[in-house]
Formats: sequence, C-alpha cells, structure tokens
Amino acid sequence: MFIRSIRSIQLRRNRRRVTPCREPIRQPLLRRAGLPLAGCLAVILAVGFGAKAVADERKAESAFDFAIRHNLPAYGFLTAVRHQVRGSSEHDDHTASVAGFDDDRLFGVWSFTPRGIGLTLTNKTDGVVAIRWREVSFISAAGNAHRVMHQGQSYLTRYADSPDTIVAPGAKIDDVFVPADSVSIEYGRLEIAPLVEALNIGSEAKVLMPIAIGDVIHDYLFTFAIRPRADDVAAAKFADEHPPAQLPPPAPPQLPAGLRLGMTHREAFAVLGDQQGEMLQANVNGIHYVDYYSRKMGKTLRFDSRDQLVSVH
Repeated sequence: MFIRSIRSIQLRRNRRRVTPCREPIRQPLLRRAGLPLAGCLAVILAVGFGAKAVADERKAESAFDFAIRHNLPAYGFLTAVRHQVRGSSEHDDHTASVAGFDDDRLFGVWSFTPRGIGLTLTNKTDGVVAIRWREVSFISAAGNAHRVMHQGQSYLTRYADSPDTIVAPGAKIDDVFVPADSVSIEYGRLEIAPLVEALNIGSEAKVLMPIAIGDVIHDYLFTFAIRPRADDVAAAKFADEHPPAQLPPPAPPQLPAGLRLGMTHREAFAVLGDQQGEMLQANVNGIHYVDYYSRKMGKTLRFDSRDQLVSVH
C-alpha cells in the first residue's frame, strides 16, 4: 500500500512536469518562428498582391498569344498624334482616339486594315491644305520606313513623286494608301501584301504625313497599336468554348445473312443461291463501281474495282 502511494505521487509529478511542455505546441507557427504579427500580415499581403500582378501579366500576355494562335487579322488603332512645325525643335501631342484626331487645323478619321490605310481628312482652316505624298512614309512594326502609293496612282509610277492632294477650306478628301513595295502583279492581277499580320499583334506601326498649310509645313506622326478587332476575338473564343458537335460514325451497312463486305461477286451470288444478274457500270465522285442485280433479293450488290462487295441497296 505504501509503495503504491509513492508511485502515484511520482506519476502526478511527472504529469505536472510534462504539462508545461505542451503550451508552445498550441502557439501559432509564425509566433514560434519569432515573427511579429504585423510583419506576418505584411508578408501575406505582399505575396498575395505579387501573385495577382503575375496573374494579370499572364492574362495580358495570353490575349496576344490567343490572337496569334488563332491567326486573327491584325488592324491598326490610332493611339497617339505628334505634331511639329518643320524647322522648329518643339512639338506637341494631340488627343487621339480610335475614331480619329482633331486639332485647330485638321480633323481626320483613319481606317487601318491589313490591306490598306484609309484616311478622311477635313480642312478646318481658312486656307488651302496640301498633302505632300512624295514625303509620306509608312513605318512598319519592324521599324522600316516605306514610301507609299495612294489612290489614283498607277502601278508603274508607284515609286515616282506623286503630286500633292489639295484640300480647299472647309472641304474634305477620302484617300487610301499602301506601302509601294507591298504592291506586285501576279498572273496579271494586282496583289497587295498584308501591311500587318498576326505576328505583329502587340506592336506599333506609324505614318509620317507632312501637310502644307500655306507656306508652313506641318509634320504629323500618327501611331497605331496593332491588335485584333474585338468581334474577331469574341468569335474565336466562342468557337473555342463551343466546338462543333462530333457526328457519330455512320452505322455499318445492314447486309443479308451470309453476306459480308469484301466478298467477290461470285462468292456473294453463291451464298445467295442466285444467278448473277445484269451488270451495270457506275461512277460515283470519280470512283468506279460495278453493280449486279440480285433477282432473289430484289436488290443491287455494288462492288469496287477490286471486285469486293462494298454495299447492298
């Protein structure tokens, strides 16, 4: 009895010694690591915002990858206009939108397609405006400058100096131009190479257009962002999300008992116990067939050029 009491006292002491050791296990992991609560929150927020930034960047990149993967047509959308009077070191930037640009002198609407650049230009001044076509330059996405050929200019004179287009006060003109070296004649037809392609999506193209107003030459530099149209992107996404339904394979032809595909006409009529009927030549989509009529079945047996049974109708 005395020994049992001593053992019980020792067990109680051991339990008391073990109990404090369990407290640190209940403490939070970050607190045991020695990090203050504010620092922990800062780390968590930084990691979260960093992950969001990476996700947004990947999403922006995937939009261009998506357009390139689907080989969507690329178009130019006006994003910036820089104006500078020739001979002056100062320049000013004008507000531009997809619809066009507008300043105190001119109002222009652009249409940048893969096959040409269209411009509707309105003269807002009281004097005559002249577009100096011999100095107009198209700057491709690769940064190469190209002389242009505009509407009314023949193929043989595409590299020659074109006369200026005169716009009277308050009047407007509609014109279309392309890089001169993108035009060629193939098999007697005039062909125009694409100005921009799907691989150029995400880059920029520019047009330098000197315009004379009176005796002063104004150099306009128009910048276009190359990207696909929203309608084309939506159509491609819809096609990805709704693939065409897969039609079930055609059911094998139902053949009378004893017949199988690949039999010769002699084997087939031997199985049917019928005499060979009239032979007819048939040509379907350029493929030659031979038809035999079975009087017993009242049907026609069709054989290919190797004398193998392909159908019964």
